[in-house]
Amino acid sequence: MTRAEVSSDRTWSIVTTSGERMSGYLPGWAEDDPSSTGVPMGRLALELSDMTHEAFFGGQLMRVCPGGWDPGADTAVLGAVMQCRPFDVVPAVPLVSVQLLDDFWVTDLDPTGVVDVAERFRSFADLLVHTVAPALTSARRDWAEHVSAMAAVPG
Repeated sequence: MTRAEVSSDRTWSIVTTSGERMSGYLPGWAEDDPSSTGVPMGRLALELSDMTHEAFFGGQLMRVCPGGWDPGADTAVLGAVMQCRPFDVVPAVPLVSVQLLDDFWVTDLDPTGVVDVAERFRSFADLLVHTVAPALTSARRDWAEHVSAMAAVPG
């Protein structure tokens, strides 16, 4: 069973300083419980609008070089997060955002959008495996032959 299929009877609860209580459904896949107590009434609307149920789905750690000119640093790329913002988005339904790099995201994908992004990534991976890697192998072989031949020719 995946995180998205987990059933739950969990609830979140926010209690204000005046004793008022708000509660709602907390999905089984949500990694954090946004419950809190002692919230001033003036901040209740902000607390609710900031509420986000979310689950993170890995990613890849790769060396990334801004501009391609320096050695770069290990950076998370190609991650995903499923989120539902029950008081901020209408309709409030779980959506997925895909992290491309650093703070660049493809956001608010429905199931069809997730599949479309995956197909584009798969197509790019196929291009890398079936076209780019063989072209690189051929180019390196050609380079090695010509560079070693040039080194053998007296200058």
